[in-house]
Amino acid sequence: MSAANSVLKMLREHKGSATYHPLCSLLDLAEEVDCTIGEQINIHKSIAKYVEAENKAIEFTGKVNTGVDFSFNIPGQ
Repeated sequence: MSAANSVLKMLREHKGSATYHPLCSLLDLAEEVDCTIGEQINIHKSIAKYVEAENKAIEFTGKVNTGVDFSFNIPGQ
């Protein structure tokens, strides 16, 4: 099991547990009634660092064999 999967498993199993873990406590805070959307986003960003790898860049290595079709709708023309 990868480290990310084990962290996700721990977070999912935490519900109702009396065991303390900082990430679980953050998740609990995000679920509080008075937690704002902005606070929830920041909490989930903090947790994501331990669950998902951060991509600094994405490299496209495939080939495009077909063209791209565009159509423009210009009002009054």
